[in-house]
Amino acid sequence: MASKTLLILDDQVSVAELVADVAEGCDVKPEITNTFEHFQKKLAAYSPDFIILDLVMPGVDGVEVLRFLSQKKCQADIILMSGCDQKVLNTARTLGRGQGLSIIGTLQKPINIDDLEGFFTQEKDVEPTLTAEDLTLAISRKEIVPFYQPKIDIRDPGLMGVKGVEALARWHHPTRGLLHPDVIIPLAEEHNLMHALTRTMIDEVLQDMAQWQGVGLDMLVAINIAPTILTDLHLPDRFAEKTALCKIPNNRIILEITEDAAMEDRQRISDILTRFRLKGFQLSLDDFGTGYSSLTDLYRMPFTEIKIDRSFVMDIMNSDEARTINRSIVDLGHNLNLSVCAEGAETQAAVDYLRKIGCDTVQGFFFAKPLPRDEIIKFIESFEGRNITNAA
Repeated sequence: MASKTLLILDDQVSVAELVADVAEGCDVKPEITNTFEHFQKKLAAYSPDFIILDLVMPGVDGVEVLRFLSQKKCQADIILMSGCDQKVLNTARTLGRGQGLSIIGTLQKPINIDDLEGFFTQEKDVEPTLTAEDLTLAISRKEIVPFYQPKIDIRDPGLMGVKGVEALARWHHPTRGLLHPDVIIPLAEEHNLMHALTRTMIDEVLQDMAQWQGVGLDMLVAINIAPTILTDLHLPDRFAEKTALCKIPNNRIILEITEDAAMEDRQRISDILTRFRLKGFQLSLDDFGTGYSSLTDLYRMPFTEIKIDRSFVMDIMNSDEARTINRSIVDLGHNLNLSVCAEGAETQAAVDYLRKIGCDTVQGFFFAKPLPRDEIIKFIESFEGRNITNAA
């Protein structure tokens, strides 16, 4: 059986080469192009099975490329890639599908290699498009589970430890395997299922925390709260009732709110977030630097942490501007008495620089990808050199 083929359009050589390496490991033959003109010539020469398209290119943007592919009646499976906000990727995916293209997914830079491999290895059209009923059944059957990515305290290189974890949704689909948030979240948003998805994630996380607490593992756990959830004035009360039932201290939970979500209805959001803080919960402003908040909004909202968006961290060793932004955010956070976490730390050099500028914690594949609940204790024991179960 002949290998499948991939055509890559990306002006970042290092990213294109990484994608090509992953493709070759999945028995997919890659071709790299770094200009739209080169891409057009390659597309005219053969019909690839896959196309990976960077939405931001010199002289052309991804929407224009999608329009071109639609006009050419392209039959390839297309993966959209960008360091842009996920909302931009989601909108571009909708535009492409509306033009009759097969947009099979999106990738935010820095790339999640597991997600990329999943696109190459999944069987095309073996099952129909996922529906609201599919996700509703998945929630009721407890197929939606949290995976946990460790947050590493890097302030002292000799005393690095796991400060906490961030819970990220995964769907154990009975026939399609493990599905990631780029599939789950858009489906939930499109069909008004974010409340149900968030509730099941909270319940699962609190159960895991109670089990970990039983073996002496007491750490911070971050849970993402979607913008559509932050309209319920009774949310802090309901959340506190759940933590009380599970005997989880509220101050062990960090609620992560995206920057855009925090600024949508300032008065109402401020009411809800303040009540969360009064009940002892911690609050993190996620994806900082990519939204529309002002400094006034930042100091008036009761956050305890800001998270540097990974789009800034990914270029930290290649761009003076990226280093300046990271350093400025760290200084701003500390001057406002906030802890600072950087997402997307993929290399030792990036971790060393983040430590140098005073960043408190990092997340990234350099330390660990998101792990199933059963592997968290093993990771901490290995990373910190201690036996948690026996110590309990």
